[in-house]
Formats: sequence, C-alpha cells, structure tokens
Amino acid sequence: MRTTTRVPGSLALTALPLALLAGTAAAAPSSAAPAAPQAPRASFVLDADTGTFDTGGVSTQSATAGVRTVATLDGAATDALILKSGDTQVLANTTFADSPDRNARAAWAANSRFVDLSWPDIKGDGTYTVYKDGRAIATTTGHSLRDTNVTPGEEARYAISGVAGDNGHNWSFTVSVPASSDRATLASTAKQADAKAKKYVKTKVVYRVFISAKSLKISKKAGIAAGCKYYGDKHAYKGDNRSFSSKISGPGYRARLEGNVSWKQSKYEFFRATGKTHVLNNKGKVVATKHASAKKIDFRAMSKFNGKTRDVRGVIEAGNPFCKAGSASGIFNARLARNGDFYLSGKHKQAPHHEIHFYGYTSATKHSTKSVLRFKQSNPACVANGACRPSPIQNNGTY
Repeated sequence: MRTTTRVPGSLALTALPLALLAGTAAAAPSSAAPAAPQAPRASFVLDADTGTFDTGGVSTQSATAGVRTVATLDGAATDALILKSGDTQVLANTTFADSPDRNARAAWAANSRFVDLSWPDIKGDGTYTVYKDGRAIATTTGHSLRDTNVTPGEEARYAISGVAGDNGHNWSFTVSVPASSDRATLASTAKQADAKAKKYVKTKVVYRVFISAKSLKISKKAGIAAGCKYYGDKHAYKGDNRSFSSKISGPGYRARLEGNVSWKQSKYEFFRATGKTHVLNNKGKVVATKHASAKKIDFRAMSKFNGKTRDVRGVIEAGNPFCKAGSASGIFNARLARNGDFYLSGKHKQAPHHEIHFYGYTSATKHSTKSVLRFKQSNPACVANGACRPSPIQNNGTY
C-alpha cells in the first residue's frame, strides 16, 4: 500500500502544496480542521517491466481510457513521446525507459499544469524521498508522484532517493515544463531539450575517498585486529585536512577514481590513484611514508555506445599500506544521460568521507557540475575495520 508523508515544516520556509503529495496524508486531521482533500495522483506512469506508460491505477471516465502515444520525438541526444489520456496530453521523456537495468527505468511526463514522475518498484525497498530544486517535497512508499506546483516554461530539477537493503537508489531529472499543453508546444519543448543535450560532448565521473581531519589515530584494539604496524597514542596518520569539494583536481584524497565517457564515440577513459600515507609521531613529524596500491580501483562502461545514455560501474578499494586489513571502499552503478540526468545506485564504507561528482562538458574546458554524493563518515572505527556494514549511496538533490 502506498503512503505519503508531508515533509516537516522546518525543512522549508513555506508550507508544502498538497498537490506535491502522492497518496493520502499520513497523519489524521485534527477535529479543529476539516479533512484535507486527497492529493492528485500521477496518471502518466512508466511501467518498468514493459517500458510503456499506463495510468498508474487512476481511473478515467473518458471513452479513450488509458494512455496512448500521439507522436514519437526521438532526437539525437534524447528520446521523447507525446502521450494522451482522455483529453489530457503531455510530453514524456523516455530516455531511460528502455534501460537494460530495470532499476534505471524511470521517466517524467509534463504539460503546463503538472509534472508526473515515475520510477521502478525495487525489491526490498521502503520509502522514497522526492526533491525539487534541492528541497524535499514528499516521502512516499509508492513509485510515482504528481507535482502541480509548476510554472509554465520553467526548468526544474527533480531527484528521487530510496534504499533497498544496503544499496541506495537515486534518480535525477531536469524537467522542461512546457509553456502550454498544445501539441505544437510539446513538440517544440522536446526539440529544444534535445538541442541543449546535444551540446554535451563528454561526462566526467570523479569519486574520491578522503580523511577530513588533519590526522587520524587508530586505537590499539583496532590496530591489532587489522594487523597495523602503527597504532595507539604514539602514532597518527596524516589526513587530507579538507571539507567536501567539487573541484576536479587539487583536493587531497586517500583514493581517487576518474572516468570519462564520450558522447561522440564509444571510447572511454579511466584514471586511478591513491594518496601517500604518512605516519606521524607525537610531535607531528613524519616517521614513515608508503603508497597504497591502486590496483583494486576500477571504472568501466557496461553498455554499448548510442550517443544518448551509458551504463558505467566504479569501484574503489584502497587499504592502509601499514595495515593488513581494512580499506576505504565503495561501489556504484550508474546510467548516465547526455543531458545530465542519471540513475545511481551503490554502497560504500562508513568511513572515511566519500564524494562523487558528475561533470557535463560542452567543450574541452566548459562544464556543468553535479555533486551526487557527499557522505560524512558515520563510524570512524571503520577506517581500520574490514567488517563494517556498508552505507547506501544517497543523493538528496541539494548539492
């Protein structure tokens, strides 16, 4: 059964419009106030099993019940449809609809009055939080949502984030809300979105693991368990001494992965590196230095080139060269779209800090930046503990 809850008012300066909620309110209304009307549900919903749209269970009294395709608008960089149900027609972006990975099959459909979002039901999932332009607008156990708080002609970024087991699942879309709902305007909106996406020539993925503090000590108990040469009060490991950063190069790291996906050719590039590990004594003097192995850092394209989307996988695993066990680790799977949309899933160790950034290049030097993961370590003991439970990759759309 689908449930949706309103985000607490402390997360936003203004009350959330009821139309943003998919389903009924989670809390019963007080006797002092009348019951709130039921929020509208999405009626243009992508079926992840078939890759086609249906009404998402919304009944219609029209003789033309159901969703039918009026026009196919596949471009050079995006895929789109004009859909109609009853007297309502919308522009639907279907770039992810035929993804090889069912979990990536999400879509949006919009006209000048609303945006319908839909994403797949994932085994073992619980609730999903939906964000618009970095602000949480709803939490739901369902797999679709209608937002009627839209402005004709606007461009809005939506993000959906959920967890299934140890893995996080995240979808991100930039939605072009049509200025009006007539067929010509819908087609023109699709054409403009495709032209904008076509300008991108490359997407760069950067994943870094780093120690934010100036130094880090490993307890005697943890050091012995991990087979470390240096541990306890007499020694510390030099950290990267920084906060999160979206810069492509410059910030320090314990391990770094970079992958470059071209939208002009099938070739892709991969670079990996680890930072030097310095051991400090009580006076802060470096007494030992080693480089951790980077051989377990990997990035590869998992799908064929089509100029619109690409599946990629990244793995980071780099241990402390002065310890026999324990490592900084993380793994992700992503479907990248040329226009900057993405699906991202995966998990990582609870320590140290993790950050993932996507950069969309329109030239050799000009690019957009999306910080899709910023995780602050939640369990420092995991630095030297190989048995720590992983944390899911989650993107809340606010970076």
